Amino acid sequence: MIRNRQTISISVAVFRLDDIVLAVGLPAPTRLKIGVDGAELEILRGSLNSPKSVNELVVEYKPESKNLELIHDLLIGCGFEFDFNSEAEHLEGWVDGFFREKIEQS
Repeated sequence: MIRNRQTISISVAVFRLDDIVLAVGLPAPTRLKIGVDGAELEILRGSLNSPKSVNELVVEYKPESKNLELIHDLLIGCGFEFDFNSEAEHLEGWVDGFFREKIEQS
């Protein structure tokens, strides 16, 4: 049992993926995994250029998330298709949603 619970504040630098790729001159990513405990939609909205080079994407989310449909719609709008959710859940109900670049059939 914790008797003296203290609040700890940690400052974390936050950057848009698009800005880091541009500023540092990194090669554009081809695979991306996002696990940010509830801020998935905001992360994706701040990375709208980088997914153009990504062909596989994994997003960790809760299946009951109010943003789940928005996440799926955003990724489909960026040219991805939903592949599957992971079979094994993480702690507290998180799952990995797997998306891949949509290949147009000719």
